[in-house]
Amino acid sequence: MKNIKTLTLLCLALPTFFSYGSGLYLGIQGGYGVEKDAKLKYAGGEQVLIKDHDTGVGSIKAGYDFNRFFGTELRVGKANDRSIMDSHASAYLKAQYPLQNDLTFYALLGGSHVLLAEDYFPGEALNSVSFGAGMRIPLSDTIGLNVEFMETSSHKYYQLQSFQVGLDYRF
Repeated sequence: MKNIKTLTLLCLALPTFFSYGSGLYLGIQGGYGVEKDAKLKYAGGEQVLIKDHDTGVGSIKAGYDFNRFFGTELRVGKANDRSIMDSHASAYLKAQYPLQNDLTFYALLGGSHVLLAEDYFPGEALNSVSFGAGMRIPLSDTIGLNVEFMETSSHKYYQLQSFQVGLDYRF
């Protein structure tokens, strides 16, 4: 948890170190995810092993692009009722490369704090490295369509990979 807090503070503090920024954005996204290799102790003491469990995922995000090539992003997300994950909070550093017509490819690297479902694992939370890659397609000067693949949790006892589509609004 301490690493997530440090990374979050770093992401929020970085804008003060850059004089040029292309701006703040907010977004929402959703998609399909697969939970893999979850090996956790159930509240009753028994061990539960789950492999390749399908789930719906969604999140809201806020980010800041310092320039055309570098930014930060914070996300808060949730999974559907069938998921082992209840919610997550993630902080990312973002490297991006714009092409013609502002089509942009990006990569995210950071950390996630995953809360597990209360029904199965009361009070359980996991921290792990989180990463992904995607593409932003501009629909207008301020609105963009995002398509991405994410590994929201890469913890040795619980992994969540997802394919998501979303929209963002740039101020």
